[in-house]
Amino acid sequence: MKFSKILLWCSLAAMVASLAACDPELDDKSALGPPPTAADVTFTYDYDADNPNIVHYTNTTVGSFIAKWDLGNGGSGDGDEVTGAYPLKGDYTVTLTIYTRSGSASNSQVVNIAQTNPEMLNTPEFTLLTGGADQLEGKTWVFDSTRVGHMGVGPSTSFTPEWWQAPPLDKVGLGLYDDEMTFKLIDFVYVLDNHGDRFVNGAHAGDQGGDPDGGDQKLPYTPPADMNWSLVDQGGSLMLNISKGGTIGFYTGVSTYEILSLEENEMFIRFLDSKNPDLAWYHRLIPKGFEPPPPPDEGTSLPVNFETAEPKFEGFGGSTYAVIDNPDASGINTSAKVGETKHGNETWAGIVTGLKNPLDFSVLNAFKMKVWSPVTGIVRFKVESSADANVFIEVDANMTATGQWEELSFDFTGAEAGVYDRMALFFDFGGPEGTTFYFDDIEQAAVAPALSESVLTGGASKAWRLKPVAGALAVGPAPGSTEWWSVPEEDIAGLRACWFDDEYIFKSDGSYVYDSKGEVFAEAYMGADGCTSETDLPADAQAWGSGTHSFTFTSGNDVDPDKITVTGTGAFIALPKAYNGGEYAAGPPETDGSVTYEVLNYSNDGTSETLIITVDISEGQVGGAYWTFTLEAVQ
Repeated sequence: MKFSKILLWCSLAAMVASLAACDPELDDKSALGPPPTAADVTFTYDYDADNPNIVHYTNTTVGSFIAKWDLGNGGSGDGDEVTGAYPLKGDYTVTLTIYTRSGSASNSQVVNIAQTNPEMLNTPEFTLLTGGADQLEGKTWVFDSTRVGHMGVGPSTSFTPEWWQAPPLDKVGLGLYDDEMTFKLIDFVYVLDNHGDRFVNGAHAGDQGGDPDGGDQKLPYTPPADMNWSLVDQGGSLMLNISKGGTIGFYTGVSTYEILSLEENEMFIRFLDSKNPDLAWYHRLIPKGFEPPPPPDEGTSLPVNFETAEPKFEGFGGSTYAVIDNPDASGINTSAKVGETKHGNETWAGIVTGLKNPLDFSVLNAFKMKVWSPVTGIVRFKVESSADANVFIEVDANMTATGQWEELSFDFTGAEAGVYDRMALFFDFGGPEGTTFYFDDIEQAAVAPALSESVLTGGASKAWRLKPVAGALAVGPAPGSTEWWSVPEEDIAGLRACWFDDEYIFKSDGSYVYDSKGEVFAEAYMGADGCTSETDLPADAQAWGSGTHSFTFTSGNDVDPDKITVTGTGAFIALPKAYNGGEYAAGPPETDGSVTYEVLNYSNDGTSETLIITVDISEGQVGGAYWTFTLEAVQ
């Protein structure tokens, strides 16, 4: 804040004399001379030639080496020459205190200001605080009680309430929010209408007739009459002083408040505690009658229910959203309030909300939500980044019950923490317009991990490789069997080491990348043997080298397992020769062929992910011959 220094009636343009002295080392203290008396202290003053409400003072005391001034207007100064500003007519007692080597003394003079100078009252600070000369009744300030941080506390060494900020309406009924503080420009009058009580800091309660052990409390209090205010510029800080021990808001034993910010509709002040020098308190005030704008939306907090607050969902694609009484308070959901959405006219219609905090799925790896639907169908749960709408994960769940509440689960295992801070819900995705759905109790939960496309891709891109354990590649008469052959432990770092660093990368855009890291483990059907540079593979086997293909993920059910299908010339997972219904005896592989792998198991222990897949190589896929591969996610 820029202060209008010469126009603040007690803000002084003091000329500070830079003085230095050292104490003489005298054995005879009488050499210092006698201490000064009041009669020794003299000064002169002159009215400014252009403005008689500005007075220039000069110290004329003989032998003084420090001069301190009380200018009678609430201001002070140091040095042999200082200036005081007096907007209002009247008599002002000006006191000069001088310090010599042998002591100090003071003397005073009464300075008369003949006329009020209205122009000196027309400062930005005065106008903002009081309403200005045109607002004779003054300006009344009250607490911004519905805003976070209208009261706060922090260390006295800082200028922010870093230790605590009051939530909205945190001190209702404690004699704070009905306080009205009026500042008038005329005669600098301050009026406190506290309705007979005030909110007192617990350390001061005993001094104010309260319970010394009762903590912060409301106590009866009648403010003094005829209080005044003053503004003083102290080293660049704008200090607001209340006379006669008057206060603003929370009582901590002080009457001086530092104005940190002063605007037309807000004043933010800082003040100390006379019994605890380590504390600094804060108040945020607004003009009486001013309706502050609503605070910015901080986002929806989890878990989501509709009992005490209305989460801010927005409809899109024609969908609507409302909070209503639960139309079917039965079964697993007897809540009084629920969310309602009506499907819009677009296929992708739904509702969306921003979240207060980014999501973390490291422990609570899933979302659960209660849904009431008149139809069966898909609910799609989407989490996305507000910073980049192209960064998202979508998980589907099936509504299987109609006309009753059911709980759906959406597994986001493996999703990166701290990225997703918005969630969108699509009820009966792709369904017709106008269907009404109810939902409630959206919360994160820890569930047994299940494989999904988002888990497979990590929401963006995830690499997998053979797990370095014996049996990671195996073949036998049944899925998971190692009966006919399995890779021995010594091959992991030995004969087949180049196989165990290959990466199989699944991306959320549907692409699938095989990265051999430059070497493949070749066998006779490829025209080579052992770890071989992929550039040395025969032409018919080149398609089995590193390349980009595509994939699809098919969720399973109670009958069929999850399935992963890779498509493209030479596309495979783990073993190039194995395909549905057989093994290649020689290259090249089928052009744009596909291989489908069934998921035997997926696990996530919080630190690692393991995926076991199998492929039926029996002729006609009638069973009896299966390759099984154990993969791990690359960390």
